[in-house]
Amino acid sequence: MKKFILMLALVSIGLYGFSQDVTDKLADSYSGKKGYTIVKIGPEVFNLAAQFSDDDPSDQGLTEKFKGLVIIVKNEPGNQFAKEVTDFVNNHGYKKIMQVEEDDGEIVNFLAKINDKIYSDLIIHAQGNDEEVLMSIRGDFSKSDIIKMGHSDDNSRLSILRELENGDW
Repeated sequence: MKKFILMLALVSIGLYGFSQDVTDKLADSYSGKKGYTIVKIGPEVFNLAAQFSDDDPSDQGLTEKFKGLVIIVKNEPGNQFAKEVTDFVNNHGYKKIMQVEEDDGEIVNFLAKINDKIYSDLIIHAQGNDEEVLMSIRGDFSKSDIIKMGHSDDNSRLSILRELENGDW
């Protein structure tokens, strides 16, 4: 009986680790560390927000595609996090959609996994002088979905995505 319980526990731990998203694992590695803030939002929050939205009904279909959001904010000096993010995106098949370089030295990279014109697991990685932010938007999106995200708010970092509307990508 003890062997059975031990085997069941090991299988459960293995399945949890296998099913955990890679951005969750990256966030978990920084959780609780000084100078880092971690935010995780599940799909239920997006569904709830869609119910209270007065926006175009066609946007609800976009909201339903969101499977989660992970945000990691680094407020500590050093380049270790940037290096780890670069390794992370390179080792997990992300492709750069766009890079924006601001005059103040801030660099924002937009990345995604691309498979047959479907963009999944969008990543926005912003590196500034004082802080660094990695935002992972989980879900499967078409090109038009990504452009819709860019039309969401003129002051949002995502608004830069509307420039993709006329681009060849």
